[in-house]
Amino acid sequence: YVSLFLEEEIRVEAALRNVGVFAQFLHLAAAESGNALNFEKISQDIGVSRNTISSYYQILEDCLVGERVEPITQSETRKRLVKTAKYLLFDLGIRRVSAKLSTKLPNELMGHLFEEYVGLELLRFIRLLAPRASLRFWRDLNGPEVDWVVEHQGEYLPFEVKWTQKPTRSHTKHLHLFLKEYNAKQGFIVCRIPHRQKLSDTIDAI
Repeated sequence: YVSLFLEEEIRVEAALRNVGVFAQFLHLAAAESGNALNFEKISQDIGVSRNTISSYYQILEDCLVGERVEPITQSETRKRLVKTAKYLLFDLGIRRVSAKLSTKLPNELMGHLFEEYVGLELLRFIRLLAPRASLRFWRDLNGPEVDWVVEHQGEYLPFEVKWTQKPTRSHTKHLHLFLKEYNAKQGFIVCRIPHRQKLSDTIDAI
């Protein structure tokens, strides 16, 4: 699938002249999936312009292979919020093969993939049941961050993703900051527990 569709079909659709360069880009884009974009780093690694990398990401969007997620950038108290978008590949198996990862993955990477999985499921949930909503994320360069935030009619519903089977109140710290910052009513820790668990008055683990 990766070689036939992502490299060949996209090359035809986008009239790419250098499929080899695009294949290199696809490998790096898959490896960076779920992270804030760094056009400069990828352009230097491949040896093409920043504008070319930007156009390649647009091709992934146009072909429904890449999902762009914008950050929340407005805050009354925080002035160093990340303003760079994230990209997610639409399928974690395709992401793994494109990034040339083995089938045996370390826990650290499993946590990152789990975060991406939840983001993709939230995107699908939104499109199915709340098409006017949007998926965002929140990150302060000084440390606090929330993995995913569903925005709907001016209200926020934040989700923090943890690769744990035993969530604790310590996992809720950034969520509580976010709820206070944006006057949001409810937040969730998404983790590997079998049943819903209340961690505070405003945060549940699911």
